[in-house]
Amino acid sequence: VPPLSRRPKDILPLARSFLGPAHQLDKDAEAELRQHPWPGNVRELQNAIKRACLLSPGRVISAQSLGLETVRGELRAVIREPDRREISFNGRDRVLVEIRLKPAAQRLDSLVAKVDAPKAVSPQMRAFEERRKVGFGRFITRDQLKVRENALLSDVLRMVAGTKFVRRPEVCGGGFALATNRGGEFQWQPWMTCCNGVAFPLACYLTIYLDGVRIWTWGSKEPPRIDEYTVNAFEGIELYRGPAELPVEFQSTGSACGAMLLWSRTGESN
Repeated sequence: VPPLSRRPKDILPLARSFLGPAHQLDKDAEAELRQHPWPGNVRELQNAIKRACLLSPGRVISAQSLGLETVRGELRAVIREPDRREISFNGRDRVLVEIRLKPAAQRLDSLVAKVDAPKAVSPQMRAFEERRKVGFGRFITRDQLKVRENALLSDVLRMVAGTKFVRRPEVCGGGFALATNRGGEFQWQPWMTCCNGVAFPLACYLTIYLDGVRIWTWGSKEPPRIDEYTVNAFEGIELYRGPAELPVEFQSTGSACGAMLLWSRTGESN
């Protein structure tokens, strides 16, 4: 004979046969009997009806008098197989349940590590980093330039102590030339004029190198306007405020006031 849980049409007729003529079920009790899984089969149904007849205060047996409860749940734990159970018991009973979960191997998703290829560094910038480690001079890196890539070069260089911005005559194009705060006597020389014959202020102007090539020094022509150079065009900038700071390879005639070294970007992405 199939278990009672597979014969739902037999539940209420059997229940009424166990009741006898003195009692009857209300609608909620009938619904409760139909929904209960009856793991104990017909014997569990008979015991539940007899208990309800004894405990019911009147002839009509309610769902509460049946006292049927079913707990359904799933228990999970790390690296264990889940356990799904359905436990039925009378509401006035105590049920002790011991659950042992079986170990289970866990299959983890594949982990793919993506590492960007190291950025190519030019020989010039390797030398830049080596000089920066030595500690002489002042250095402005690409990361610092990127933050202010839309600013004027003069505004970027103002954060370097010991530099001086000399205003160029307006008839010579205006703007600023870069010098140091070094003191001393400077004598006017013929090259300290622009094409209009206007004299430049006396100052200790820095020699300027672009990618290692000297593009301006004392005695060549008028000091250049530094804002002609675009910040975004450079990978790094070095400032040396006197011959004591200058690396040997950049010490030359006319560099008594120091030098500014500009290193162009070589096409690396931002």
